[in-house]
Amino acid sequence: MDIYEKVRELSLERLCCAQIIMKIGLEFLNKENPDLITAMKGLCLGTHTQKQCGAFSAAACMLSLFAGDQSPLLITELAEWFENKYQTATCSDIINADGYEISICSCLTAETCQYSFELLEKHGLMPEPELD
Repeated sequence: MDIYEKVRELSLERLCCAQIIMKIGLEFLNKENPDLITAMKGLCLGTHTQKQCGAFSAAACMLSLFAGDQSPLLITELAEWFENKYQTATCSDIINADGYEISICSCLTAETCQYSFELLEKHGLMPEPELD
């Protein structure tokens, strides 16, 4: 799966960063949960207050979906990576508080989703995708 292309495609469907990450995770598991995707909108734009980045928060949720009880370790690693890469996990700092910047958010969303899958693989928690 080309995550960057999938993020672009889902952005065109007007999904936000948090919704995109969870939708990609669910699709990998060959699952659908429209109510969960709708609920993830609450994490968009830093829970609509430009606080904690929605992509980061959604990735933590996705890691929990995949890794269950082992997710705290992965989320800690995700947080370290995210802070090192973006110097912050605050939405307003990332988008410079000047409003939503699609190019910044799309790239960050794809990179965060990709790294989350890498973490799952590194820890042997990446399930085999189910075939239709």
